[in-house]
Amino acid sequence: MGHSFGGAFVQLLLDAGYGSAGVSIDGAPVKGVKALPFSEIKATFPVLKNPADKSRAVPITEKEFHYAFTNNLTEEESKAVYDRYSVAVSGRILFQGGFAAVTPHAATTYNFANDHCRGLPPSGLAAPVGP
Repeated sequence: MGHSFGGAFVQLLLDAGYGSAGVSIDGAPVKGVKALPFSEIKATFPVLKNPADKSRAVPITEKEFHYAFTNNLTEEESKAVYDRYSVAVSGRILFQGGFAAVTPHAATTYNFANDHCRGLPPSGLAAPVGP
């Protein structure tokens, strides 16, 4: 079971034969999913805007955190969550996922014809990030 990139990992593990069932909750898109909502681009842009971020962890601001993760909370409630749980974002995982469509042999390549995974719908098609 996984959410966001955890959901993409669920799909990739099932595709590789590691498991017989899995749950991808609004999984990040794997290679082959063309849908990329503007809200996802905006949520990941603080990391993707700088190519040097590919190999480092990138802290995000309270405002960026609120948009990407706690947009259903007030700014005051969001700040409390940010202060307690915010950690730097892995640049590598966002670059691998964000540029999978144009990367040969991308880390997130998924075999959509795999009959073993037929019950798991493609990721990235659920409710978008953001308000």
